[in-house]
Amino acid sequence: MELRFILYGYKMSNQHYISVPREAEIVREIFKRYLSGETLKNIAEDFTRRQIPYYKDKTKWSKNMICRILENIKYTGDDEYERTIEDDIFEKAVQLKNSKGGTRETDSNEVKFLKYHTVCAECGGRFTRRSKYKTREKWMCSCGCKTDVYIDDKFYYSRICGIFNRVILNSELLKCPTTLNEYTPNLDVVRKDKEISRILDQAEVQFSPVKQMIFDLTSAKFDCCHLDNSGAYTDLLMDYLRERPLMEQIELDLLKQTVSDITVKKDGEIAIRFVNEKEISSETEEDLNDGNNASITENRN
Repeated sequence: MELRFILYGYKMSNQHYISVPREAEIVREIFKRYLSGETLKNIAEDFTRRQIPYYKDKTKWSKNMICRILENIKYTGDDEYERTIEDDIFEKAVQLKNSKGGTRETDSNEVKFLKYHTVCAECGGRFTRRSKYKTREKWMCSCGCKTDVYIDDKFYYSRICGIFNRVILNSELLKCPTTLNEYTPNLDVVRKDKEISRILDQAEVQFSPVKQMIFDLTSAKFDCCHLDNSGAYTDLLMDYLRERPLMEQIELDLLKQTVSDITVKKDGEIAIRFVNEKEISSETEEDLNDGNNASITENRN
């Protein structure tokens, strides 16, 4: 199952994130309706009822998905992202949300990183952390998918540490199968190529229009290139992790340097996708130490 890793409303083009017009309109609709007084829940339920795609065939929205859009400053534009929302509109939405939120427990930087980089393997939705769920905290899918085990901080962090320790002890696990770099032209590239050839065959050719067409063709061809950079990343990762001591607790700097994203399956199994695209999962409880095994047994209630 494919998961969405690019911010809603954008797609990658020439190393930049450009707006997807249909999705950008949905983002603007969210801000407009929220500022007019609608609740996150009502907006999410309306989008689900209207079958608005969030990613591919996923059309189920949650209030947490709406909330993340309202809180993401990248929609105002920066060096990487095109502008979708004006600054004043974004600020008004943030102020309104803060005025409704009251006093809340502030997440640590480690929790913020994990919440942003953890996704549900069942539906592709983001995982979130409820700081007070009955008698303790709980990590859960923001779209409501249930896991067979209770995932609290101790369970979740021990699984992450277990995967890292496997890799630190055996960096060969990070090796990826070598694939060839691929270039596969799409229909748009073929059409542009033929159009340029047709114009160049004419008796009189205007330079400026043809120059722009060639630039457009080059850009389209670049988008069709699929480069395999995993080898270079893998060597750097292996060298970086070989020298590290075993992980005893979550280390934010290490996660930032090495982790692309983390997925959680229904049975509680956790998989880390490293920056070289290699995915390693917590396949068995033997990957963890005896103390962590006792924690897992305790959590299976």
